[in-house]
Amino acid sequence: MERSQITVIMPAAGRSRRMGTIKQLLPLDQSTLLHKTISNLTACPLTDILVVLGYEAEKIRSHIQDLPVSVLINENFDEGMSSSIKCGLERLKPSCGSILIALGDQPFISTQLVNRLIERYLNSNKGITYPVHKGRKGHPVILDRKYEAEIRLLGGDTGCRQILDDHPDDHLTIEVDDERIFWDIDYPEDYRLLKKQGHIK
Repeated sequence: MERSQITVIMPAAGRSRRMGTIKQLLPLDQSTLLHKTISNLTACPLTDILVVLGYEAEKIRSHIQDLPVSVLINENFDEGMSSSIKCGLERLKPSCGSILIALGDQPFISTQLVNRLIERYLNSNKGITYPVHKGRKGHPVILDRKYEAEIRLLGGDTGCRQILDDHPDDHLTIEVDDERIFWDIDYPEDYRLLKKQGHIK
């Protein structure tokens, strides 16, 4: 395994119940929310991008088929985000040494930010790297593959939060002046507000 061989696992399998429509297909910058989120990663030094779909998978897949990603189908998507992350683990190549967890509803995570995280991570001896803004943890998160066994024990919709809590001495936090590391789009009000503010065109 090579630490520099980084694979993205992007959970994007949920039903979007709070949104009331298929969130992944919301219009955003002449594209869709999920397409934009993935596109921001395609210029980063990543080995693979694994996009995990579930609800309405085939409809969503048709909107991202032009992107250089592997689409996985999580039949157990109703079990929460952790089930999608574990679905991604099944497709990791033997050479993969690091995992980047990027949420499928965060189109404002920039290419520049991800590149900065990767560079700092690879130049450190830490196993967990993520951005912070004013002391608050954001996304995405990079984990050394040594944590794979612990990821497989996760349950529910909590992502990798438990692993971060269990290994406080193995963190590299990157302070950023960008609150967009927290922005996701869960409710219609979130989408309307970002559109009103000009963040969505």
